[in-house]
Amino acid sequence: MNKKKNFYNQEGVRKLQKLAMDAAVCMFLTKNEEPAPIEGQTAPEEARPMAVVGVDDRGHLWFLANKKSRKVDAIESEQTVRLLFANPGKEVYLDLQGEAQVLTDRNKIRELWNPAASSWLPGGDQDPNLCLIEVRLARALYWDQQHGKMVEFLQVVRSAFTGQSVSDTVSGEIQIPG
Repeated sequence: MNKKKNFYNQEGVRKLQKLAMDAAVCMFLTKNEEPAPIEGQTAPEEARPMAVVGVDDRGHLWFLANKKSRKVDAIESEQTVRLLFANPGKEVYLDLQGEAQVLTDRNKIRELWNPAASSWLPGGDQDPNLCLIEVRLARALYWDQQHGKMVEFLQVVRSAFTGQSVSDTVSGEIQIPG
């Protein structure tokens, strides 16, 4: 049986920070500006993997990007985004929705710059096309396996013998201050 637990305010921010930073990479979805492949339907969202570089004390998520990218163009025309995190090794998942904005604050870029980002952004933190994407959450759902794989395996074995369903999964909403 799946247990429900919601997190609020600063407790919610701490839970979000842990889960998002542990997963590190999400599928970042924006509205697709291209025509729908089937006439009469709306265009699907466009997804791309992105590494989160920070979750601040307000629960805002931060990403580094190139100002000339399609994702930045998409955000400038439609700020609503969706972030899907999966950390299968820990059985943790996040489904986040919010409003994104593109920022060019050089001090904040230097603060959040990570040398690993140079794989995707080879110009470094001095690149004039480097920008930040800040996502302010409107909705956050999580699923979190409370114990490791071995405990989960033992519970499945016990369930097979007893016939009782067991689950360590806790899920719910994370609500942070606006």
